[in-house]
Amino acid sequence: MIKLIGSDGTRFYNFSLDKKKYIIGRNSDANICISHKTVSRNHAIIEYSTSDNAFILVDNGSRNGTFLNGAKLSGKTKFSDADLLQFGQVEFKVTSSDSVPRSTAVPITHNLSELDAEKSVFLSINEALKPLPAKVTELPDVLPTMFEMAKILVMSEPKEKMLEKSIGLVSKVIPAERIAVLTNTDSGEVVTSALLLPSGKDPGSFNLSNTIIEEILAEKNSILINPQEDDRFAQQESIIISEIKSAMAVPLFDDDKVLGILYVDTTNPLHRYNNDYLRLLATYGNLIASRLLNYELIH
Repeated sequence: MIKLIGSDGTRFYNFSLDKKKYIIGRNSDANICISHKTVSRNHAIIEYSTSDNAFILVDNGSRNGTFLNGAKLSGKTKFSDADLLQFGQVEFKVTSSDSVPRSTAVPITHNLSELDAEKSVFLSINEALKPLPAKVTELPDVLPTMFEMAKILVMSEPKEKMLEKSIGLVSKVIPAERIAVLTNTDSGEVVTSALLLPSGKDPGSFNLSNTIIEEILAEKNSILINPQEDDRFAQQESIIISEIKSAMAVPLFDDDKVLGILYVDTTNPLHRYNNDYLRLLATYGNLIASRLLNYELIH
């Protein structure tokens, strides 16, 4: 199965494509509705060609263009797994179920030689959730906040309230300018369900890197990013605008599926995250995911 995973900066999308025709645009009745001002009402068409045994992308006279791997389309073009599609300013990564590896108990990286403290780290969910080292659990606020979160997770209150309290507890042990929980909707989108700015700064427009979102949704990895040392992230607009010095994101993973994402970042160069922080965040994410699964089962 082919999937399109992407973001318009405030909303995230995850669409599965069958072998049929799809109209892509801003219209609410479009098969793939992308509510962004740079996307035309009837922007493009995707359809499956049995003769080519491939998906075909064609621009539908859009104002801001349709692009495949950075090149503007002028006619019908085939695309496949790992390609990048862009509608206006909204970019999607093409993935297939065959290309998504199962979680394993060893670290997963795009390039193992790049796995060091100065660059980005990708951990499978099993690796990230290994028992925390004593040097982490012995920190003054770690265990008390976990006990407080355990209490919150058994309380019968609205999901939004539970998420707000949970990220408030995360802020007590992980220094961050922004903490957010993103959750999946029934339509396959991923939206911001809770946002906290411990520093009290104006949230402005909450934009996340497409690459971060794609890594979580497609690969089910926890990710630690030091953008200034990793070229894959250093030039991304959302990171430049936010002046992020370090960031982490973990999947809210339960019952063999990703229910959402727990994300933190900092603009303080003194607060560079490391593996211990990443595993601590994954532990909190696992607690939140367990509660989210209960909401799904109830509703």
